[in-house]
Amino acid sequence: QGLRGDFATWMGALRELDSMVGLAEEASRRWEVDVTWKKLEKFFEWGEDCTSVLEKQGLLESKFTSADGSEADQTPTVDEFGRVLSSKATMARMKRLDHRQKMRSQRLKGVDNDTEFWCINEDNLDEREIEEWEQRHKALNDAVALIPNAVKEDYRSIANLCSFFLEWQRLYPDDFKTSFAEMSLVKMVSVLVRLELCQRWDLLGLSNGIEGESQLRVNEISEFRWCQCLKSNNGMTQSDLLRVIEDEIIARLLRSLSFCDAEGESTEGLYGVYNPFSTEQTKHLCTTLKSVVAYMLAEEMDASKSCEKTIESVSGALLSLVRKCIERMTIPIIHTSNVKRERNFFVTKDGTIEFDNETNDAIAYASVVQAKELCTLVINILQFWYPIIRNKASDLLKFVFTDIISQRIIPVVQALETISNKCDFDLGKTLIGEILVAASGLLDEKEWMLQAAPLRVAAQTMGLSSAN
Repeated sequence: QGLRGDFATWMGALRELDSMVGLAEEASRRWEVDVTWKKLEKFFEWGEDCTSVLEKQGLLESKFTSADGSEADQTPTVDEFGRVLSSKATMARMKRLDHRQKMRSQRLKGVDNDTEFWCINEDNLDEREIEEWEQRHKALNDAVALIPNAVKEDYRSIANLCSFFLEWQRLYPDDFKTSFAEMSLVKMVSVLVRLELCQRWDLLGLSNGIEGESQLRVNEISEFRWCQCLKSNNGMTQSDLLRVIEDEIIARLLRSLSFCDAEGESTEGLYGVYNPFSTEQTKHLCTTLKSVVAYMLAEEMDASKSCEKTIESVSGALLSLVRKCIERMTIPIIHTSNVKRERNFFVTKDGTIEFDNETNDAIAYASVVQAKELCTLVINILQFWYPIIRNKASDLLKFVFTDIISQRIIPVVQALETISNKCDFDLGKTLIGEILVAASGLLDEKEWMLQAAPLRVAAQTMGLSSAN
């Protein structure tokens, strides 16, 4: 009778915690969605704007896009008030340009650097949006800090919970087995695990830069208190611990790799999505995945099949995410016959006409910004993801070498070289050189020699050797 009473008390306490943790998880999910989707959508929108400008100026040689058509190709239409929609689109584009250049001026204030005069994607963000994100994040952290106060400390201890179930198993082994108590233990432990994840886990690294946050967050699984406790406690089997890791860590990681086009759709069900162009986010995710795989194998959980399945799932989800990002990204290729750079602006080839601000922004995006972003994407995959998922990365690597490097990066970098002075030629050479370094372990493998051939040729043209 006493055991039943204690079990009911545990259930009641954890049910209360579960309710509050669920609300915190939902608030965190919505915050991540707003932050990550806004940054990605701003970047995609910028590419569309610049492509439209280059096309209207006759400076667009070709483009990669999933859009149905450009502004220049569309028949003028009017709204219910008789206003031309194309004019409204132009006004909106100019407004975004003005904001971007204003933010760039603030960012570069006091910096004398003519070699990096272009805007970056952070310049597309509104200061008020960033301030709102920080306020929401602080409010969320304050709310999470209050959750433990709702339940006595004894009922927030995984060690106490496991001891209770061990006592149950010792006193009533048959009842323990027939009541599937082990399944109940996993579900109850998961509530306490999720509470600590709310407090200390920042999977995408979005809290970096927010004052007082970085020292509180961890990403390696062995650093979590719940993992340390479960590892040293005899109340859970290795298979139970593996299930907790799969349900609470691996499942969340896979959700971050699920790309959904949120345009015009509700954010219901969406999660903060990984930005593959972000080196910081890549490091956070790969640190978590690497630590999970290493932990599962080191603890002899008989988890080799589970690890293989996890790596395969991650590789497939990552390929889908990267493919959809590339398809969503409009990539303009400049017609270089009448463009060259003069210090921090662009002019016609003979130098007689200086392009306006909008065209300068579009040329800078097409020649520099997207080259840097695409190269960062490739390096993130080859340098950080590939060493972890190498046994299941064949399709991903094929897409990287063929669709990203050969079809997109090389034409963009070649245009950059053509229109730029020596300083910017070094930038193109630097970018290709960084890709070579990241791919150095693959270039001599027979499986990838054909796919990597265009990269080798581009490197040789720039005086780079893949052997270096």
